[in-house]
Amino acid sequence: MDLLYQRYCGSCNQQKKTPAVTREGLRIWYDGYYTKSGDRMYNPRSVAASLTNENLGSYWTSAGPYDEIFYYIEHNVADVRNDLALMISGESVPAKIREYAATSMNLNTREEILSAMVVYGFLSYYKGRVSIPNRELSAIVNLVYLSARDRYRIEREDKAGAGFVDFIFYPEERGDTCIILELKAGHTPEEAIRQIKEKQYAIRFKGKLGEKSKYTGKILAVGISYDKKTKVHKCRMEEL
Repeated sequence: MDLLYQRYCGSCNQQKKTPAVTREGLRIWYDGYYTKSGDRMYNPRSVAASLTNENLGSYWTSAGPYDEIFYYIEHNVADVRNDLALMISGESVPAKIREYAATSMNLNTREEILSAMVVYGFLSYYKGRVSIPNRELSAIVNLVYLSARDRYRIEREDKAGAGFVDFIFYPEERGDTCIILELKAGHTPEEAIRQIKEKQYAIRFKGKLGEKSKYTGKILAVGISYDKKTKVHKCRMEEL
């Protein structure tokens, strides 16, 4: 990566123009992978494309097995969707990686699916945990995660319990996870989850008195906070 960037900067100097792509931009977008020995590395293909086009963006989709990750999320195989939701919020999750998993035609367990995602390049693996490596892959995982939303009916400012919840995700399938999302500016995500509990927003997924609920899956509380000064978002999730 260093050699490619030096050549790029040299070309810009010859043309007497300011480099449109910075080293920090390359780090944010394409760093985050690890070799087996623990050394950090960039996505070389995307770095080369970015410097050639003089633009930071997602060049990964034309090279990777996009359909596979969509299938895992859409069908929520082995609850991988819940793991990805945590990773989208910036968390890493524990996993036992198996290098042979990507060659298997049948990925049935959580470990097999996450292993395949590491081998394909969707996720980064380090010290027993997997995570979304950089902004390029975060954009892709967010895209396919949101594409899987056709399994939910999403309502905003819906009446629930003793108040109005910001967003509530009603699953189309009985066994899919029910999601309650509360947004808080100037507060912590823990406070958002506390509000979900105190105002009993989960009651929307319960059946009426004497009736059986049509929702049988888990209920997930999601709190997202925003700091107006630092412009930083934080997210926490908790099963109710």
